[in-house]
Amino acid sequence: MNRVIPRPARIPRTLLSVLCLSASLCRAAEVIVDNAAPTGVTVTGTWTAGTNPGYWGTNYIHDGNWAKGTKSVRFTPNLPAAGEYDVFLWWSASSNRATNVPVDVTYSGGTDLIEVNEQLDGSQWNLLGTYNFTAGTAGNVLIANTGTNGYVFADAVKFVSTRPNPFGVSMSSSRVDNLASWVGPIASTGAGWVRGFKGINNITPSPGTYNWVQVDAYLAAAAANNMNVCGIINYNASWINPNTQTFPTDNLPAWGNYVTALVNHSKNQVRHWEVGNEPPNYTSGGTPAQYASTMITAYDAAKAEDPTCKIGLAAKSADINWLYRTINAGAADHFDFITLHPYEVFDQIGYGWEAQFMSLVPTIRKMLADRNPAKVDVPVWFTELGQPVGSVNGSLTFTDTIIAENLVKAYSMGLAQGVSVITWFEGREGDSGPFGLISSAGVQRPAYTAFSKVIQYLGTRPDYIGWVQLNTSANPDRDYGFVFQGATTTVMAAWAPPGVTDTINFGQTVQIINPVTGSVTSASSYSLTNSPILVVGVPAALVTQATTNKTLPFPWDGDYTSAPSVAITMGGPNTEAGLHHLKADVTSTAVTTPYGPARDCNKITAGIQKGTAQYITVDPNFSSYTTGPLQITAVVRRNAANDAASVAIAYESTSGMKTTTSQSVPGNTQWYTLTWTINDAQFVGNYGYNFYLSSASPRYYIQSLTVTKLTPSTVNFSTSPTSSYATQDSVNGSVAVEDAGATLKLTGNLWKKIGFSYTVTSGTVLEFDFKAAGPEGEIQAIGIETDNVEGGSGCVIFQLQGTQTYANQTFNTHTSTDWVHYSIPIGAHTTGSKAHLVFISDKDSSPYTSESFFRNVTVHE
Repeated sequence: MNRVIPRPARIPRTLLSVLCLSASLCRAAEVIVDNAAPTGVTVTGTWTAGTNPGYWGTNYIHDGNWAKGTKSVRFTPNLPAAGEYDVFLWWSASSNRATNVPVDVTYSGGTDLIEVNEQLDGSQWNLLGTYNFTAGTAGNVLIANTGTNGYVFADAVKFVSTRPNPFGVSMSSSRVDNLASWVGPIASTGAGWVRGFKGINNITPSPGTYNWVQVDAYLAAAAANNMNVCGIINYNASWINPNTQTFPTDNLPAWGNYVTALVNHSKNQVRHWEVGNEPPNYTSGGTPAQYASTMITAYDAAKAEDPTCKIGLAAKSADINWLYRTINAGAADHFDFITLHPYEVFDQIGYGWEAQFMSLVPTIRKMLADRNPAKVDVPVWFTELGQPVGSVNGSLTFTDTIIAENLVKAYSMGLAQGVSVITWFEGREGDSGPFGLISSAGVQRPAYTAFSKVIQYLGTRPDYIGWVQLNTSANPDRDYGFVFQGATTTVMAAWAPPGVTDTINFGQTVQIINPVTGSVTSASSYSLTNSPILVVGVPAALVTQATTNKTLPFPWDGDYTSAPSVAITMGGPNTEAGLHHLKADVTSTAVTTPYGPARDCNKITAGIQKGTAQYITVDPNFSSYTTGPLQITAVVRRNAANDAASVAIAYESTSGMKTTTSQSVPGNTQWYTLTWTINDAQFVGNYGYNFYLSSASPRYYIQSLTVTKLTPSTVNFSTSPTSSYATQDSVNGSVAVEDAGATLKLTGNLWKKIGFSYTVTSGTVLEFDFKAAGPEGEIQAIGIETDNVEGGSGCVIFQLQGTQTYANQTFNTHTSTDWVHYSIPIGAHTTGSKAHLVFISDKDSSPYTSESFFRNVTVHE
């Protein structure tokens, strides 16, 4: 690929204090090859050394502006690890320099050919691009003088790993203003990030007026402590809208101007910006479309001011569905990383359900592969995660010790699933409650010790090796460890499920660290409990096992990837096989009825009705993000008094939480089976659960719960040929089948049908992806019909796009040029036996180049 960079992106010299955090961190983060280095530099031809001001290191060399095409300098780094690196070039500028210096960057994907202008931007690191390199000396940068129109200078090249230090702290608003007073102990741990920023109202209290005093003090404190800053571009200005808790969609130009000013003022130090804090929280019911427009404006303005900055797409909790709908609303490609605040999912690990937490990044990857494939590998950050001392979650009370233990688990499992940065909320306790690693009085809590010990042993850039199962012969699928290449050697974080103690024999003496206290012991075996340990110097056999397991599905409590169903048999305790009953003993009571074990969902304890909701998590290997028909079956009976009872299912869907129709429990003389079929489930675990049994009259027992995958009826256009529909077809068009039969492409003026025999019920759903290209047609639509008669009694057509109004308009909302997923409840519009599916791309006038694409067409209950 050839690129011309007449003016490379400016990385001012002051940024070095951020990129090169400290001597020890820089060695891991960057490699500089200077022209005078004893190794790594290959000089071809005669070059002249010079020391005019502005060079890097001890001197520079130049080509003397002669013998063009015969001279080059190759800079070859010895990179410590494979991965992505920013590549920077340093030269000193003058009017006699060449404006067309050819620079070749050789990386693992090939060679990038670049031209740089050495008359501009001298005496600073200039970004050439971001590339993937293997470890060692395979990559290089070559500077040549072929065809150049002036002096060519070769001075130094820098390779900076884009993999950040993953450890940081977030903060409440009250702690932003006094960062200098408390950040020192946090920085001393080796943490690399502070996350927080002043809001728009503080910075621009009126149009065109900017107050940078607090911002500059904050940035100065971060720089003085060698901390990177993740900034927040947040909320709304009161002069834009009196209700500042909104997205600023009522004045996007003003919002863009603010972002421009903010990035311009801070770009020497801040390269990462998170747009919004937990949207849609604090936005007065803001919609994905509103956030998308806010995001697009912020992205464009920030990139125009600083092309090297990174922009984060944000969501509350673990609301991946919000991200999905925001991307669909237009935010695709307008972000560089994704941020979550998965407090609720994290809280569930105290109940032994780590699987849901471990699925967060893989689920995001599935969503991006579906909705925005170009961004499938963007970094994922948890920019808030923590627990307040003394808070209660069901039967759990978060003590100082438990929070410290959970911090170790958060970083271990976060890094294991690929989270780039976790900024713990919060560094020092502020106005949000007792979350701080350091209390409001300045006392370092056990969580601070755990934080520092995790960094000490894992290092500031740990490499995840993989997961292991410990003691598998005695306790399969129970005790797990996460293995890392740590600061000096291999390190494993491990713990057992709640209420379990298992003896682990390592087969050799290892160092065992209690991260909460910092104590160190040496032993060859250990009684593992739910309190995590760090094992330093992991035995080779476990490292080999971890390497093998790294890319395999994580089978916490079993691997249900290929299972047709998952279930719970209720009792004391429950027997769980791919379903997890969250807070079971809080929301219900284990009982033994005359009819067998069950869960009593009609008890009242301390005046609180327990049975209102039973929260259920589905194993993420069984169902995570992917939509498809599911059947949920509950085996229930009324209570002993035979009180009336009813149950509904509230579940995560493609459009957020939805609730099914409530079903009555018939009686108490036998067990009754209630069944719900849901067609638009999209389980992402926003709040740690995927669905719950909802009951306004919870006077029932439940014996079992099962979730079963139903097989949809999917169209293969290769084996289902199209024919003309009714009398509407035209010769002005063409039909193409793509993607091995999954996609039908109609170009021009065509009305087509395929044979499709199906009995539509009230619960039938038509699902598909649709994309339009070229000029908009008059009618672009899909439907189902009986007798090849347009508008017949058995026909229902849904218009998706078009300049004319035709048939059902419920889904006539398509405006994107990318794929959009549709889930149409056709059973709400027609029922009975059908013979055909219909696909319409109506364009009656020239040019006949309107294109309609229909992909993954499925009909199911």
